[in-house]
Amino acid sequence: MMAPCFIPSHLGVIEDIEDYRPRGSHPISVGNTFDQGHFRVHHKLGFGGSFTVWLARDQLEEGNQGRIVTLKVMRADVSLCKVPSEIPELVISQTLRTSLPSSESIGFQTVDHHLFVQGPNGSHLCLVFPLAGPSILAICRLRADLARNVAKQTAMRIHHMHRAGVVHGDKQSSASFSTMSGADERLHLDLTTSNILFRLSPHVIKWSDAEVYAHLGNPETEGIRSRDGQQPGPHAPAILIAPFENFRISDAMLLQESIIVSDFGQSYIVTSPPSSYEPGTVPNYQSPETWFKGHIVEMLGRLPDPCWAAFEQCMLWFEEDGQPKSEQDRERAGVLLQAYKSSIRAKLFEIGEQEDQPPEDKGPMIEKPGVRLQEEEVGLLQDLLLKMLKYFSEERIRIQDVIRHPWFT
Repeated sequence: MMAPCFIPSHLGVIEDIEDYRPRGSHPISVGNTFDQGHFRVHHKLGFGGSFTVWLARDQLEEGNQGRIVTLKVMRADVSLCKVPSEIPELVISQTLRTSLPSSESIGFQTVDHHLFVQGPNGSHLCLVFPLAGPSILAICRLRADLARNVAKQTAMRIHHMHRAGVVHGDKQSSASFSTMSGADERLHLDLTTSNILFRLSPHVIKWSDAEVYAHLGNPETEGIRSRDGQQPGPHAPAILIAPFENFRISDAMLLQESIIVSDFGQSYIVTSPPSSYEPGTVPNYQSPETWFKGHIVEMLGRLPDPCWAAFEQCMLWFEEDGQPKSEQDRERAGVLLQAYKSSIRAKLFEIGEQEDQPPEDKGPMIEKPGVRLQEEEVGLLQDLLLKMLKYFSEERIRIQDVIRHPWFT
């Protein structure tokens, strides 16, 4: 393990600055251009474990200024030996565009352009996407009818992906719903709320430079400091840049009530799955049989055999019939955490129960605090979720039937 070279930044939300080294991240500053002046960087959108993401302008596009785009710059070590056929984002983008009508393919954030840039840390793959809005993860509780609309749009996007032969994740375990058309095999979806983005209003991507900074603010910066007191050298940027705060692009006036699905870095074509795939799905989004935890039994009841036996610690919290152990039995066993009997229905009735009044109106896309689900809606949504969360994958509702479920109407 290499000794740290830099003093930690005070900016807070910032990429790992120790990645600015050979085979690591590419140093980027506002005003840098890529592809011989084709794209100019204006602000920072964010970062991940192997990339940074920037707001840039396509300066060669016809028009007065050119549209604003997303520029994703990969680390050098993950860009090695990459040819188009080995880059999932390019393969999936091409497949979606050629397999689906344009009315369906526009539901995905596909790659518009790609290039390689040579820098002090190596050669870096750069991907250019249409600019999109915030993820639904970053938005407060959505207005009820909009939440249903977004959920239905998401289900439709998944259906379109499967029709195109694309999986947004791995097939090592079962999904909560869906099968590929004509196939018996069930597929796991590495799709979470962070992959579902709101579409921006058309005028946003046409912002002038002045409008970009008026809405997003000037970049918050800090000089990078090395531990030995020397200049950072060519491998790191002279200035660190924080991503702009999410609320700046979450205003309803800037968004459409329409979503797109993004991030196909772990996606694959179903007919040629990768041989050494490691799923990246966080536990809360895994299907029930892949993550035997107490709260699943609390919500859905006793796991069927042989799954129950595979849940090795089940007897610490639950009786053989799946009911929570009594407090006395739990204390005798030395178990500190208590299991509780719950249900999807009970959880749905809790929505809106303890919401605080915000200091200001959050806008027309957000539900008012304290609004509760009505009995009829709870019944319909409970029915849908129970059909999606069957322990045995072959019993789960298919994506076509999810889309047609009465909760969406």
